[in-house]
Amino acid sequence: MLLGYGATGLEKDLTLPALLVQLESIQEDSRQGLKAKYQLQCNLSVVIRTDEQTTYKLIELSSALRKTLSPDNRLTAEVRKVTLNETQFDIAPNNGHLSFSDTALTIEAVF
Repeated sequence: MLLGYGATGLEKDLTLPALLVQLESIQEDSRQGLKAKYQLQCNLSVVIRTDEQTTYKLIELSSALRKTLSPDNRLTAEVRKVTLNETQFDIAPNNGHLSFSDTALTIEAVF
């Protein structure tokens, strides 16, 4: 039985390393006239093929992602706040399989 990303059958088409972005939810927090404040919940996954350097590579790529999405870097004029939760690592036990680092991202924006 295949689980996770491997179950989609897209594993062979994925160029590695890869960044997968999954939109979990969009919530409207408040509205004033035509503008509304939204909260977007996303899951960011850095994906690499497992080898002896997997842990170091995932830490390096996850760190670069966190630096890019730091609260000091405003993504767009609409974005008011960016929050990154702790990163969780899922290292595959065998070389050649996919390993992931997952980080929850919350974006507050006004449109």
